[in-house]
Amino acid sequence: MEKLDQGKLTVTNIDLTTKRILAVDPGITSGIAAKYKQDTYITSVCTSEEDVWDFVNPDTCDVVLYEEFKATKIDRYGLQTVRVIGGIRALCNYFKIPIFRQQPQQRRSFIPIARKYLQQNKGDRFKVHETDALSHIMYYEYVNGLRKFDVLQAATIKGGKVYRGL
Repeated sequence: MEKLDQGKLTVTNIDLTTKRILAVDPGITSGIAAKYKQDTYITSVCTSEEDVWDFVNPDTCDVVLYEEFKATKIDRYGLQTVRVIGGIRALCNYFKIPIFRQQPQQRRSFIPIARKYLQQNKGDRFKVHETDALSHIMYYEYVNGLRKFDVLQAATIKGGKVYRGL
């Protein structure tokens, strides 16, 4: 299983140019984004853990990204988030699918780009969770050299981290 190393993505023995990427923004309403072909993204939302877990299998994805969740106290919403993440990690381990944990801050620079893509392809019929999941894929593609984005509107990316205002 691949792991995140101190905020920097480490990839070994993975041909990223041909892999299907799945990203999950976990929660009560989980955002799902997938990239199956060059510059083709698919997004959706799931309201149950089982619906999210259905996406995590070797027939649908080769790499999984998920947004890390931290809390000092957990309410019922946080508990569902923990269950979603736990299921994703267990399935990736079982199927030997590489998995990467990403921080919420890492996707910020890509939210405007993701939102624009969704508006062009879905009009106003998308949820913020879809935008968040898609922006995680775009961040992953950018830091791994899989895709260049013309304009990063909100920040500059350096060393796998987002620096706002530079």
